[in-house]
Parts: sequence; C-alpha cells; structure tokens
Amino acid sequence: MGTSSSFKGKVGNALLPNDFNSDDDMLDENIGNEDYKDDDKNTTENSINWTTAKTSMSKYISSSGKVGSPKSIVRNYIKASGGSSRLISNSSNSRTAASKIGNILIRFTTQGIGKTLDDIGLSLQNRSLPEAMSRLVNYVQDSAVSKNDVAIRTATANTFDKLIELKVDDDRVDQSTATVLMQYFMADLLWQQMLIDFGYSFEKYGNDLNMLIKVEEEMKEYIKANVEEAFRRNKATFFSQDMYDDIMKTCLEIMEE
Repeated sequence: MGTSSSFKGKVGNALLPNDFNSDDDMLDENIGNEDYKDDDKNTTENSINWTTAKTSMSKYISSSGKVGSPKSIVRNYIKASGGSSRLISNSSNSRTAASKIGNILIRFTTQGIGKTLDDIGLSLQNRSLPEAMSRLVNYVQDSAVSKNDVAIRTATANTFDKLIELKVDDDRVDQSTATVLMQYFMADLLWQQMLIDFGYSFEKYGNDLNMLIKVEEEMKEYIKANVEEAFRRNKATFFSQDMYDDIMKTCLEIMEE
C-alpha cells in the first residue's frame, strides 16, 4: 500500500503547459535572489507561471516554512496550472477514480466490506483485509503511465490505508466515516499531484526528513480544510456522479482566491 510521505519526481504529461519543463536552474537563481518574495502583493495573476509556483514551494521548504504559506503555494499552483477550470477539465481519470471510490464506499455502507470485496473478486476468505485493499487499488486505477495516474494510485492506496487505520470494527462502514474517507481521497489526490509537480523542489531543498514531514503536514492540513469547506458549501454528505466536479471546483476556487 502507499504512504503519504513518499516524495516523487515529475512524470511526463502532454497536458502540461510549455513552461512546466523549463530549466529548473531558474529556481536556484530565484532562491538565491533576496529581492524575490513569495507573497500575494509581489506575485500578480499574470506573472504566475511554473517557475513562480515552483520557486514559492522551494522557498517554503528551504526556509522550513518561514517564507510563504500553504495558501500562497496552492494558489500559485492552481494559477500556474491554468486555473481551477482547466484543472477540472483535465481531470477525467480523477473523476472516474472518484466515482469508483464513491461507489465502493456506498457499498461498504449498505452491504458491507466483505460482500463488496467478494463481488469485486477479492474475497477475504483467501486474503487479509490489507492485501484485499492493496489489490483494490488496481480496481480503481490500474494504469500508472501519466503523473495523474500515479497520483490517483497513491491517493487511493492512502485512502484504503486510512480505512484500515480507522479500525472499523463492524463489517459495514457508517456514512460519516465514508464521507471522511471521500474527503481524505480528494485532498490527498490534489496533494499527490502537487508533490509530483514540485518534485525538484523537494529533491533539491528537502535535506531534512523531519522538516519535509512538517511541510507536508502543513500543506495537507490546508488542503484538507478547504476540501471539507467545499463539502459543506455543496451540502455533500454522500456521493453522486457529479460530486467530483462540484466539490473539486468549489475547493479549487476557494484556494485560488
């Protein structure tokens, strides 16, 4: 199963803008430039490109979280990606995965974990729950070609790990737990995508594992809070076909402000 503290490098994707793969040495120049400040006043909407977004992440890491903030980093990331609308329009695989996980969680609440896994072909008679959950990742997303595929698989594995961590005693998952798990998946999916895109920043400046874990926790907590707010605004307590677009669009728009 996946771990939420796995720092990965970039994976090629044809949907990325042209400036994404520009020379990462530009980041080092910005990091060493004392005139560069990662704040909303000095970063106008039109100037936010991948170099700006990556530099803001690098500054945050290299300063141990003293320069910049999760809010400004995520905002820069969304804008460098083309804005919330483009991120949503390019997320067909994420939408499909969210729908599959939503359906799995619905079935976990209505017919139980064992029956659901048995119907999918992952009977608990021949394997442990952790092993079945690990195999369930392939059911949700079997490909690992694009960066989005990798992010989906990692977020899916982490979500099923979270289910095991919650130590659900009964075979059936209650609705509130299922909602928490869906929120966890959507928040972790966005973070995993960012983690891949910001791979250079973590590789170059992430020399202290404890500091990396601290940065990750702060980033994930900020994203999690906004996903929860998006659920509240959309009054989403369970999962429909259009839930991913509605929730993620609201969440991205909040963080893009």
